[in-house]
Amino acid sequence: MGMSEDVASAAVVTFLLSSFSSPVYLTIELEDRSIVDQFLQRSDPLVSVWTKSRNRGFIPIDRQYCKFRHGDIDVRTIGITRGRRLASDAENRA
Repeated sequence: MGMSEDVASAAVVTFLLSSFSSPVYLTIELEDRSIVDQFLQRSDPLVSVWTKSRNRGFIPIDRQYCKFRHGDIDVRTIGITRGRRLASDAENRA
């Protein structure tokens, strides 16, 4: 039995609204990991450049990207927060 369209829409809106005040975690079950691995390898340089670029919008947004290895697995994290960085953190990036 599937979700009704109204329930699915409400779930998406709730997820997006809660992301403004709390961390969110999203997982998707995959049948073929290699497709995602290829996509992530190609998007790594783009995401890295995007997170280092200056935000020129009305609402200040801080973006952080980190890629590291845990055993034989590549781990990637993207942090997006609204507001400005702490002064000490901004000085370290400059």
